[in-house]
Amino acid sequence: MTVEANMPTFSIFFLLLLLLPAALMYHLTSALMEGIRGKNDNINSILSGGVAGLLFKSTGGLRAAALASLIGTVGMTTFHVADNVYNGRDPTFEFV
Repeated sequence: MTVEANMPTFSIFFLLLLLLPAALMYHLTSALMEGIRGKNDNINSILSGGVAGLLFKSTGGLRAAALASLIGTVGMTTFHVADNVYNGRDPTFEFV
């Protein structure tokens, strides 16, 4: 076997190892937000994206944690706005 044949398998495995802890943190914080707020809405997902990013990079310093939190928040907001537009719903959120 050549090295090139094993590269995609290694890349997929590495990607899974990288994303699995972040996904677990996201889902745990989403469930925590739902329990605290008593609602199951898009705001929980957006807040959970920020908190999961913050926790995921918390050992990398304040700047890395803040950037990861911003990326998680913006990413989840973009996803929910795109999902609402695609499904023909109002893309705004209620913060009440």
